[in-house]
Amino acid sequence: MFRLMNHMRRRVGAIAVGVSELAYQKRARIRRGRLQGRAPSNTTRASETHADPLLEQPDVKRCLLQIAAFNEGARALLVWFIPIDGHIGAILRCVGAAWR
Repeated sequence: MFRLMNHMRRRVGAIAVGVSELAYQKRARIRRGRLQGRAPSNTTRASETHADPLLEQPDVKRCLLQIAAFNEGARALLVWFIPIDGHIGAILRCVGAAWR
């Protein structure tokens, strides 16, 4: 029973990493195309428009980088646990879904 619970905890963790990565990718894609406000820097690509891409805002960049760092760390921790778990294929399928 104890081994079953540990296996399920790791599997739920693998699914959570996949969901977090997919959410990050979706938000990054939305932020690239959305125009809102003016960025403090002068490196705007759309100088003739009245707004800059949301991704050029420093706070948005910081938040996305923080999420990306968390996802990379969680994925590394998950890969580190693979030898402990006997079900390597199931974990790699869960993590691999986030890399596609």
